[in-house]
Amino acid sequence: MAFKNALRVIKNKSGIAIITAILALAFMTYLATEVTYDATVEYLVNSQELKRLKAYYAARSGVEISLLRIKAYQQVTQKLGKNAANYPMINLIWQFPLQFPLAVSENMGLMAKDDFKEANESSFFDANFDTQISDEGSKIDLNDLVSPSQVLRDHTRKLLLNSFAQEIESNKRFESKYRSFRFEELINQMADFMSDKRASLNGGDKNAAYKDEYQGYPPNRAFRTISELRILPLMEEDLYQFLENKITVFGLKGINPNTATKEVLMSLDQGITPEIADKIIKRRNDENEGGPFKSAEEFWAAVNQFGARLSIDPKNVPIVTDTLISFRIKSTGVYGNVRTQIEAVVSDIDKVASRVADYVKKEQPVVETPTGEPAAPSPTPAAPTPIPPGPPRILYWFEY
Repeated sequence: MAFKNALRVIKNKSGIAIITAILALAFMTYLATEVTYDATVEYLVNSQELKRLKAYYAARSGVEISLLRIKAYQQVTQKLGKNAANYPMINLIWQFPLQFPLAVSENMGLMAKDDFKEANESSFFDANFDTQISDEGSKIDLNDLVSPSQVLRDHTRKLLLNSFAQEIESNKRFESKYRSFRFEELINQMADFMSDKRASLNGGDKNAAYKDEYQGYPPNRAFRTISELRILPLMEEDLYQFLENKITVFGLKGINPNTATKEVLMSLDQGITPEIADKIIKRRNDENEGGPFKSAEEFWAAVNQFGARLSIDPKNVPIVTDTLISFRIKSTGVYGNVRTQIEAVVSDIDKVASRVADYVKKEQPVVETPTGEPAAPSPTPAAPTPIPPGPPRILYWFEY
Protein backbone atom coordinates (compact mmCIF):
# COMPACT_ATOMS: atom_id res chain seq x y z
CA MET A 1 0.00 0.00 0.00
CA ALA A 2 2.86 2.33 0.87
CA PHE A 3 4.61 1.41 -2.40
CA LYS A 4 1.52 2.38 -4.42
CA ASN A 5 1.27 5.73 -2.66
CA ALA A 6 4.92 6.48 -3.32
CA LEU A 7 4.51 5.58 -7.00
CA ARG A 8 1.48 7.86 -7.25
CA VAL A 9 3.49 10.82 -5.77
CA ILE A 10 6.31 10.27 -8.29
CA LYS A 11 3.85 10.26 -11.19
CA ASN A 12 2.22 13.46 -9.91
CA LYS A 13 5.63 15.19 -9.68
CA SER A 14 6.49 14.05 -13.22
CA GLY A 15 3.28 15.65 -14.51
CA ILE A 16 4.06 18.91 -12.77
CA ALA A 17 7.58 18.92 -14.23
CA ILE A 18 6.24 18.41 -17.75
CA ILE A 19 3.71 21.21 -17.29
CA THR A 20 6.42 23.50 -15.87
CA ALA A 21 8.71 22.71 -18.78
CA ILE A 22 5.95 23.42 -21.31
CA LEU A 23 5.12 26.73 -19.62
CA ALA A 24 8.79 27.71 -19.51
CA LEU A 25 9.19 26.84 -23.19
CA ALA A 26 6.06 28.83 -24.08
CA PHE A 27 7.31 31.81 -22.09
CA MET A 28 10.72 31.67 -23.77
CA THR A 29 9.02 31.42 -27.17
CA TYR A 30 6.90 34.44 -26.32
CA LEU A 31 9.95 36.43 -25.24
CA ALA A 32 11.84 35.45 -28.39
CA THR A 33 8.85 36.47 -30.54
CA GLU A 34 8.51 39.81 -28.77
CA VAL A 35 12.22 40.52 -29.02
CA THR A 36 12.20 39.60 -32.71
CA TYR A 37 9.12 41.75 -33.34
CA ASP A 38 10.55 44.74 -31.47
CA ALA A 39 13.85 44.39 -33.29
CA THR A 40 12.07 44.20 -36.64
CA VAL A 41 9.93 47.24 -35.89
CA GLU A 42 12.94 49.21 -34.67
CA TYR A 43 14.88 48.23 -37.77
CA LEU A 44 12.05 49.29 -40.05
CA VAL A 45 11.58 52.59 -38.21
CA ASN A 46 15.29 53.37 -38.32
CA SER A 47 15.48 52.27 -41.93
CA GLN A 48 12.53 54.48 -42.87
CA GLU A 49 14.03 57.38 -40.94
CA LEU A 50 17.30 56.91 -42.82
CA LYS A 51 15.39 56.93 -46.10
CA ARG A 52 13.61 60.13 -45.07
CA LEU A 53 16.93 61.77 -44.25
CA LYS A 54 18.45 60.74 -47.57
CA ALA A 55 15.37 61.92 -49.49
CA TYR A 56 15.38 65.21 -47.59
CA TYR A 57 19.03 65.96 -48.22
CA ALA A 58 18.61 64.95 -51.84
CA ALA A 59 15.93 67.63 -52.14
CA ARG A 60 18.19 70.07 -50.28
CA SER A 61 20.97 69.32 -52.74
CA GLY A 62 18.61 70.18 -55.60
CA VAL A 63 17.79 73.51 -53.93
CA GLU A 64 21.46 74.35 -53.38
CA ILE A 65 22.30 73.65 -57.02
CA SER A 66 19.31 75.77 -58.09
CA LEU A 67 20.54 78.67 -55.95
CA LEU A 68 23.92 78.36 -57.64
CA ARG A 69 22.26 78.50 -61.07
CA ILE A 70 20.23 81.59 -60.12
CA LYS A 71 23.39 83.25 -58.78
CA ALA A 72 25.17 82.52 -62.06
CA TYR A 73 22.24 84.01 -64.00
CA GLN A 74 22.32 87.16 -61.86
CA GLN A 75 26.04 87.61 -62.39
CA VAL A 76 25.83 87.07 -66.15
CA THR A 77 22.92 89.48 -66.59
CA GLN A 78 24.62 92.14 -64.48
CA LYS A 79 27.74 91.77 -66.59
CA LEU A 80 25.73 92.21 -69.79
CA GLY A 81 23.61 95.05 -68.42
CA LYS A 82 20.98 96.31 -70.86
CA ASN A 83 22.38 94.00 -73.54
CA ALA A 84 21.11 90.95 -71.62
CA ALA A 85 17.82 91.09 -73.54
CA ASN A 86 19.79 90.40 -76.73
CA TYR A 87 20.92 87.03 -75.39
CA PRO A 88 17.80 85.00 -74.54
CA MET A 89 19.89 81.83 -74.33
CA ILE A 90 21.17 82.93 -70.92
CA ASN A 91 17.72 82.08 -69.54
CA LEU A 92 18.65 78.41 -69.96
CA ILE A 93 20.97 78.88 -66.99
CA TRP A 94 17.90 78.72 -64.74
CA GLN A 95 15.14 77.41 -67.03
CA PHE A 96 16.56 74.00 -67.89
CA PRO A 97 15.23 71.29 -65.54
CA LEU A 98 17.90 69.31 -63.70
CA GLN A 99 17.77 65.83 -62.27
CA PHE A 100 20.15 63.32 -60.76
CA PRO A 101 21.10 60.67 -61.74
CA LEU A 102 21.76 62.40 -65.04
CA ALA A 103 19.28 61.33 -67.68
CA VAL A 104 20.73 59.49 -70.68
CA SER A 105 19.11 60.41 -73.96
CA GLU A 106 18.64 57.89 -76.73
CA ASN A 107 20.10 60.43 -79.16
CA MET A 108 23.45 60.47 -77.36
CA GLY A 109 26.48 58.79 -78.82
CA LEU A 110 27.93 55.67 -77.22
CA MET A 111 30.85 57.58 -75.69
CA ALA A 112 28.54 60.18 -74.12
CA LYS A 113 26.29 57.45 -72.73
CA ASP A 114 29.30 55.68 -71.22
CA ASP A 115 30.52 58.94 -69.66
CA PHE A 116 27.10 59.60 -68.12
CA LYS A 117 26.85 56.05 -66.83
CA GLU A 118 30.33 56.18 -65.34
CA ALA A 119 29.60 59.53 -63.67
CA ASN A 120 26.39 58.20 -62.12
CA GLU A 121 28.03 55.00 -60.88
CA SER A 122 31.10 56.71 -59.44
CA SER A 123 29.00 59.17 -57.42
CA PHE A 124 28.60 58.49 -53.70
CA PHE A 125 25.15 60.06 -53.97
CA ASP A 126 22.69 57.16 -53.91
CA ALA A 127 19.41 59.15 -53.83
CA ASN A 128 17.58 60.94 -56.65
CA PHE A 129 16.47 64.53 -57.02
CA ASP A 130 14.55 66.51 -59.61
CA THR A 131 14.52 70.33 -59.62
CA GLN A 132 12.64 72.98 -61.55
CA ILE A 133 13.02 76.76 -61.43
CA SER A 134 10.18 79.00 -62.59
CA ASP A 135 9.73 82.74 -62.86
CA GLU A 136 7.69 83.86 -59.87
CA GLY A 137 7.74 87.57 -60.58
CA SER A 138 5.50 87.74 -63.63
CA LYS A 139 2.39 86.67 -61.74
CA ILE A 140 -0.04 89.20 -60.30
CA ASP A 141 1.37 90.49 -57.01
CA LEU A 142 -1.37 90.84 -54.38
CA ASN A 143 0.75 93.11 -52.24
CA ASP A 144 0.76 95.74 -54.99
CA LEU A 145 -2.85 96.51 -54.06
CA VAL A 146 -1.42 98.73 -51.30
CA SER A 147 1.76 99.78 -53.06
CA PRO A 148 2.98 103.35 -52.53
CA SER A 149 2.76 103.64 -56.32
CA GLN A 150 -0.67 104.60 -57.66
CA VAL A 151 0.20 102.98 -61.00
CA LEU A 152 0.90 99.62 -59.35
CA ARG A 153 -2.25 99.81 -57.20
CA ASP A 154 -4.54 100.58 -60.14
CA HIS A 155 -2.81 98.11 -62.44
CA THR A 156 -3.06 95.22 -59.96
CA ARG A 157 -6.75 95.85 -59.33
CA LYS A 158 -7.42 95.95 -63.07
CA LEU A 159 -5.49 92.71 -63.64
CA LEU A 160 -7.57 90.89 -61.04
CA LEU A 161 -10.89 92.24 -62.36
CA ASN A 162 -9.93 91.37 -65.95
CA SER A 163 -8.98 87.84 -64.88
CA PHE A 164 -12.39 87.27 -63.30
CA ALA A 165 -14.20 88.82 -66.27
CA GLN A 166 -12.39 86.61 -68.77
CA GLU A 167 -13.09 83.48 -66.74
CA ILE A 168 -16.80 84.32 -66.62
CA GLU A 169 -16.77 84.81 -70.37
CA SER A 170 -14.95 81.55 -71.17
CA ASN A 171 -16.12 79.18 -68.41
CA LYS A 172 -19.85 78.41 -68.31
CA ARG A 173 -19.73 76.72 -64.91
CA PHE A 174 -17.83 79.64 -63.43
CA GLU A 175 -20.22 82.07 -65.09
CA SER A 176 -23.32 80.35 -63.75
CA LYS A 177 -21.96 80.40 -60.21
CA TYR A 178 -20.35 83.84 -60.08
CA ARG A 179 -22.19 86.01 -62.59
CA SER A 180 -23.54 88.11 -59.69
CA PHE A 181 -20.51 87.85 -57.44
CA ARG A 182 -19.08 91.09 -56.00
CA PHE A 183 -15.49 90.77 -57.26
CA GLU A 184 -14.76 94.42 -56.56
CA GLU A 185 -15.65 93.87 -52.90
CA LEU A 186 -13.45 90.78 -52.75
CA ILE A 187 -10.50 92.79 -54.06
CA ASN A 188 -11.31 95.50 -51.52
CA GLN A 189 -11.07 92.88 -48.78
CA MET A 190 -7.62 91.92 -50.11
CA ALA A 191 -6.54 95.54 -49.80
CA ASP A 192 -8.22 95.89 -46.36
CA PHE A 193 -6.24 92.84 -45.19
CA MET A 194 -3.04 94.85 -45.67
CA SER A 195 -4.19 98.41 -45.00
CA ASP A 196 -3.45 100.04 -41.65
CA LYS A 197 -6.77 101.90 -41.81
CA ARG A 198 -9.73 100.74 -39.74
CA ALA A 199 -12.29 101.75 -42.34
CA SER A 200 -13.03 99.24 -45.07
CA LEU A 201 -12.99 100.13 -48.76
CA ASN A 202 -16.41 98.45 -48.81
CA GLY A 203 -17.66 100.79 -46.10
CA GLY A 204 -17.89 100.37 -42.33
CA ASP A 205 -15.41 98.72 -39.99
CA LYS A 206 -13.30 96.14 -41.84
CA ASN A 207 -12.90 94.02 -38.68
CA ALA A 208 -16.66 93.43 -38.51
CA ALA A 209 -16.58 91.12 -41.53
CA TYR A 210 -14.40 88.54 -39.73
CA LYS A 211 -15.83 85.83 -37.49
CA ASP A 212 -14.83 85.19 -33.89
CA GLU A 213 -12.43 82.37 -34.83
CA TYR A 214 -10.30 84.84 -36.76
CA GLN A 215 -9.20 86.97 -33.84
CA GLY A 216 -6.42 89.33 -34.86
CA TYR A 217 -7.52 89.50 -38.49
CA PRO A 218 -7.07 91.39 -40.66
CA PRO A 219 -3.42 91.74 -39.56
CA ASN A 220 -2.81 95.08 -41.36
CA ARG A 221 0.31 93.78 -43.09
CA ALA A 222 1.26 92.42 -46.50
CA PHE A 223 0.28 88.88 -47.46
CA ARG A 224 3.02 86.42 -46.54
CA THR A 225 1.57 83.50 -48.48
CA ILE A 226 -1.29 83.29 -50.94
CA SER A 227 -2.98 80.69 -48.70
CA GLU A 228 -3.91 83.57 -46.39
CA LEU A 229 -6.52 84.50 -49.00
CA ARG A 230 -8.67 81.71 -47.59
CA ILE A 231 -9.24 83.82 -44.48
CA LEU A 232 -11.05 86.56 -46.41
CA PRO A 233 -14.81 86.50 -45.63
CA LEU A 234 -15.83 86.59 -49.31
CA MET A 235 -13.24 84.08 -50.50
CA GLU A 236 -14.59 80.71 -51.71
CA GLU A 237 -12.55 77.62 -52.53
CA ASP A 238 -13.37 77.73 -56.26
CA LEU A 239 -12.19 81.33 -56.40
CA TYR A 240 -9.02 80.45 -54.54
CA GLN A 241 -8.29 77.57 -56.92
CA PHE A 242 -8.82 79.91 -59.85
CA LEU A 243 -6.40 82.50 -58.47
CA GLU A 244 -3.77 80.17 -57.04
CA ASN A 245 -1.54 79.85 -60.11
CA LYS A 246 -2.04 83.44 -61.27
CA ILE A 247 -0.99 85.37 -58.19
CA THR A 248 2.04 85.76 -55.97
CA VAL A 249 3.33 87.82 -53.08
CA PHE A 250 6.85 87.98 -54.55
CA GLY A 251 6.25 89.95 -57.74
CA LEU A 252 8.73 91.97 -59.77
CA LYS A 253 6.52 95.10 -59.63
CA GLY A 254 5.34 94.81 -63.19
CA ILE A 255 4.49 92.22 -65.82
CA ASN A 256 7.21 90.63 -67.91
CA PRO A 257 5.63 89.68 -71.27
CA ASN A 258 8.56 87.36 -71.99
CA THR A 259 7.65 85.00 -69.15
CA ALA A 260 4.03 85.78 -68.23
CA THR A 261 1.50 82.98 -68.68
CA LYS A 262 -1.24 83.17 -71.27
CA GLU A 263 -3.82 83.99 -68.57
CA VAL A 264 -1.73 86.87 -67.20
CA LEU A 265 -1.18 88.28 -70.70
CA MET A 266 -4.92 88.21 -71.30
CA SER A 267 -5.55 89.97 -67.99
CA LEU A 268 -3.62 93.02 -69.21
CA ASP A 269 -6.62 94.07 -71.28
CA GLN A 270 -9.79 92.46 -72.61
CA GLY A 271 -8.57 93.32 -76.10
CA ILE A 272 -5.86 90.65 -75.73
CA THR A 273 -7.85 87.60 -76.76
CA PRO A 274 -6.68 83.99 -76.39
CA GLU A 275 -5.62 84.02 -80.05
CA ILE A 276 -3.57 87.18 -79.60
CA ALA A 277 -2.01 85.81 -76.40
CA ASP A 278 -0.95 82.71 -78.36
CA LYS A 279 0.67 84.96 -80.99
CA ILE A 280 2.53 86.86 -78.26
CA ILE A 281 3.89 83.63 -76.81
CA LYS A 282 4.87 82.34 -80.25
CA ARG A 283 6.65 85.59 -81.05
CA ARG A 284 8.66 85.70 -77.81
CA ASN A 285 9.72 82.04 -78.11
CA ASP A 286 10.80 82.16 -81.77
CA GLU A 287 13.90 84.08 -82.81
CA ASN A 288 12.67 84.07 -86.40
CA GLU A 289 9.50 85.87 -85.27
CA GLY A 290 11.42 88.49 -83.31
CA GLY A 291 12.27 86.72 -80.08
CA PRO A 292 11.83 88.16 -76.58
CA PHE A 293 10.54 91.70 -76.27
CA LYS A 294 13.28 94.17 -75.47
CA SER A 295 11.08 97.06 -74.32
CA ALA A 296 7.51 97.94 -73.38
CA GLU A 297 7.18 99.87 -76.64
CA GLU A 298 8.17 96.84 -78.66
CA PHE A 299 5.66 94.69 -76.80
CA TRP A 300 2.71 97.05 -77.33
CA ALA A 301 3.67 97.53 -80.99
CA ALA A 302 3.46 93.76 -81.45
CA VAL A 303 0.12 93.60 -79.61
CA ASN A 304 -1.32 96.25 -81.92
CA GLN A 305 0.13 94.45 -84.93
CA PHE A 306 -1.67 91.28 -83.86
CA GLY A 307 -4.97 93.19 -84.02
CA ALA A 308 -5.73 93.84 -80.36
CA ARG A 309 -8.30 96.55 -79.65
CA LEU A 310 -6.97 97.99 -76.44
CA SER A 311 -9.10 99.94 -74.00
CA ILE A 312 -6.16 101.08 -71.87
CA ASP A 313 -3.33 103.52 -72.17
CA PRO A 314 -0.20 101.36 -72.45
CA LYS A 315 1.79 104.05 -70.66
CA ASN A 316 -0.15 103.26 -67.48
CA VAL A 317 0.77 99.56 -67.55
CA PRO A 318 4.05 98.66 -65.79
CA ILE A 319 5.76 96.40 -68.32
CA VAL A 320 9.19 95.03 -67.38
CA THR A 321 11.37 93.36 -70.00
CA ASP A 322 14.79 93.37 -68.33
CA THR A 323 16.29 90.64 -66.20
CA LEU A 324 14.20 88.54 -63.83
CA ILE A 325 14.53 88.95 -60.08
CA SER A 326 12.11 86.46 -58.46
CA PHE A 327 12.25 82.69 -58.85
CA ARG A 328 10.42 79.71 -57.38
CA ILE A 329 12.44 76.54 -56.83
CA LYS A 330 10.73 73.15 -56.58
CA SER A 331 12.99 70.27 -55.62
CA THR A 332 11.94 66.65 -55.08
CA GLY A 333 14.22 64.14 -53.37
CA VAL A 334 13.57 60.39 -53.61
CA TYR A 335 15.18 57.48 -51.84
CA GLY A 336 13.54 54.08 -51.96
CA ASN A 337 9.82 54.57 -51.36
CA VAL A 338 10.24 57.91 -49.57
CA ARG A 339 9.73 61.27 -51.28
CA THR A 340 10.43 64.76 -49.89
CA GLN A 341 9.64 68.06 -51.60
CA ILE A 342 10.97 71.53 -50.89
CA GLU A 343 9.70 74.81 -52.33
CA ALA A 344 11.68 78.03 -52.01
CA VAL A 345 11.29 81.53 -53.41
CA VAL A 346 14.25 83.85 -53.90
CA SER A 347 14.16 87.49 -54.91
CA ASP A 348 16.41 90.51 -55.30
CA ILE A 349 14.88 92.81 -52.67
CA ASP A 350 17.08 95.75 -53.65
CA LYS A 351 15.82 95.71 -57.24
CA VAL A 352 12.21 95.38 -56.11
CA ALA A 353 12.57 98.41 -53.86
CA SER A 354 14.34 100.34 -56.62
CA ARG A 355 11.52 99.70 -59.09
CA VAL A 356 8.85 100.85 -56.66
CA ALA A 357 10.86 103.98 -55.91
CA ASP A 358 11.12 104.69 -59.65
CA TYR A 359 7.33 104.42 -60.07
CA VAL A 360 6.69 106.73 -57.13
CA LYS A 361 9.22 109.24 -58.39
CA LYS A 362 7.62 109.37 -61.85
CA GLU A 363 4.21 109.95 -60.28
CA GLN A 364 5.33 112.98 -58.30
CA PRO A 365 4.21 116.33 -59.75
CA VAL A 366 6.75 118.46 -61.54
CA VAL A 367 8.15 121.09 -59.19
CA GLU A 368 8.59 124.53 -60.71
CA THR A 369 11.17 127.08 -59.73
CA PRO A 370 10.11 130.58 -58.55
CA THR A 371 10.60 131.76 -62.16
CA GLY A 372 7.93 129.31 -63.32
CA GLU A 373 10.36 126.98 -65.05
CA PRO A 374 10.62 123.25 -64.30
CA ALA A 375 13.18 122.36 -61.70
CA ALA A 376 16.50 120.93 -62.83
CA PRO A 377 16.37 117.22 -63.61
CA SER A 378 17.51 114.81 -60.98
CA PRO A 379 21.08 113.63 -61.20
CA THR A 380 21.80 110.54 -63.23
CA PRO A 381 21.42 107.45 -61.05
CA ALA A 382 24.59 105.74 -60.01
CA ALA A 383 25.76 102.53 -61.58
CA PRO A 384 24.04 99.42 -60.24
CA THR A 385 25.54 98.09 -57.07
CA PRO A 386 27.39 94.78 -57.28
CA ILE A 387 25.50 91.63 -56.44
CA PRO A 388 26.10 90.89 -52.74
CA PRO A 389 28.22 87.83 -51.98
CA GLY A 390 26.64 84.58 -50.94
CA PRO A 391 23.56 82.76 -52.22
CA PRO A 392 20.42 84.58 -53.39
CA ARG A 393 18.15 85.76 -50.61
CA ILE A 394 15.47 83.20 -49.71
CA LEU A 395 12.10 84.74 -48.86
CA TYR A 396 9.99 81.59 -48.59
CA TRP A 397 10.76 77.99 -47.62
CA PHE A 398 8.31 75.11 -47.28
CA GLU A 399 8.95 71.39 -46.84
CA TYR A 400 6.47 68.59 -47.35
